[in-house]
Amino acid sequence: MSTFPGEPHGSSTDPAVHAQLEAMLPSDGAHVLVVLDSDHSYAHVLSELLTLSRFVTPGSYLLVEDTNVNGHPVLPDFGPGPMEAVIEFLDTSPEFVIDARREAFYFTMHPKGFLQRQPGQSSHVEVTTLGIEPESA
Repeated sequence: MSTFPGEPHGSSTDPAVHAQLEAMLPSDGAHVLVVLDSDHSYAHVLSELLTLSRFVTPGSYLLVEDTNVNGHPVLPDFGPGPMEAVIEFLDTSPEFVIDARREAFYFTMHPKGFLQRQPGQSSHVEVTTLGIEPESA
């Protein structure tokens, strides 16, 4: 059941959900922050990064949660996950940088996961798949 009327439901990688999100964006210049915390597999997180990053306004953040898995430093047998997706995403998205200042007290479950869109950069990111097939809903 939806908490908010009109709240999108579905996969975070579903274009239909993206269309619903786009319709909900503020038109008054408000900041938009995106938090990714669903399926932590590499392919899913990279797909989210590539498609949802376009909603982040300049100066705001794209937070990738649980980048600490796969030996960063926990769950060394997890396999490629959020951290690996962040590293690949940053190779092709120079408008985003890691903001380590957000890793309070040098302890976080999201190391290198606080990605800030640089002020003055376009809030439109061309979507590319980098060879990853979209997930079915």
